[in-house]
Amino acid sequence: MKKRIYLLGTIPVAAFVSLLFATSSCSNDFEVAAPWKEITLIYGLLDASKPEQFIRINKAYLDEETDAYVMAKNNDSLYHNGELAVMLRAYKLSGNTVISTLEWPLAKVNAADYGIVKDTGVFANNPYYLYYFNTPLKIKEKPDYNYKYEISVKSQSGNTATAETAILDTFKIIKPKSGQTAEPISLTGDDFDIRWQNVKNAFNYDVDLYFNYYDVISTGNGDTIEVYKSIKYDVIENFSSDGSASGFITYTMPTGAFFKFLRNHPSITNKPDNLMYRRFSNIDIEVFAGSEDLRIYQNATQAQFSITNQQIKPIYNNVKGGLGLFASRSSTKTAKLQLSAPSLDELGCLPENSAMQFAPSKNNPQYPYCQ
Repeated sequence: MKKRIYLLGTIPVAAFVSLLFATSSCSNDFEVAAPWKEITLIYGLLDASKPEQFIRINKAYLDEETDAYVMAKNNDSLYHNGELAVMLRAYKLSGNTVISTLEWPLAKVNAADYGIVKDTGVFANNPYYLYYFNTPLKIKEKPDYNYKYEISVKSQSGNTATAETAILDTFKIIKPKSGQTAEPISLTGDDFDIRWQNVKNAFNYDVDLYFNYYDVISTGNGDTIEVYKSIKYDVIENFSSDGSASGFITYTMPTGAFFKFLRNHPSITNKPDNLMYRRFSNIDIEVFAGSEDLRIYQNATQAQFSITNQQIKPIYNNVKGGLGLFASRSSTKTAKLQLSAPSLDELGCLPENSAMQFAPSKNNPQYPYCQ
């Protein structure tokens, strides 16, 4: 009989937008003839733009008799027996020379206590354990010091798994600008530019747009209630860069594709009873930068699951003595962007958009309806 090892914690490609490993409910399985051995799985993205860091640590499991789906529902199959010694070390570097070392033990926490809820699926999700710390990440120091981080996981059996990553710097979105003095953005043309600072050692970027609005619903007695809703639009995923720190990156978003997506989104097409109209609130744009390890992992994962793929390819792994991905990302956000009056009029009154029932600008004499 062939033994089957089940690897928990596989990261979906698109999970780069939010906490990478918090919602994964997928797995890979590999048939192997070798005897069983303990395998530690580490998945984590260190993010200097966030105040808290979470690392997911699981184990591979094997059983010749028990059905995989039965085992997956058992927390004992997901987590190591006994406590793990999990350490994070920061190496201060001058070139490739280590100048000093700092280290912290990571605490095992129930993710639900921090508002992180794992998707329901094949695997047990309660409790859902992560390893946590909230010490600010060091990125660099003048004149020429940089930092590299290493995670070390030692089980009670004595097996140790390690992985390391450099930390990506924080950055800013240059266009569009937000704030009280910012001009409303225009989506009336064919294209809309989004520009951000290039990040050293960042090799891919994701851009997400959140379209926020209210359903204005009649209560039937002359009053109305407003229900807030938000639609996420994936502007671009896995946008490649060369890892340099100079200049800016500009991505031109086709506005036609965005409005087509909006018109066909279930939140728009599934209208509540007694909907009077919809009122635009604002737009948020978030940009994520990823390290080279993350880009390689995403590319490998895409190749693995491509419908044109003719053979199974190995998933990228940068954990020594285990499996998984330990990498770095950084993110930045520009929030509460307003639309120009002409953009609101097109959103509400163009024939192809009218079924969405958005109010035009208040300059329209028939507001909140179109002429």
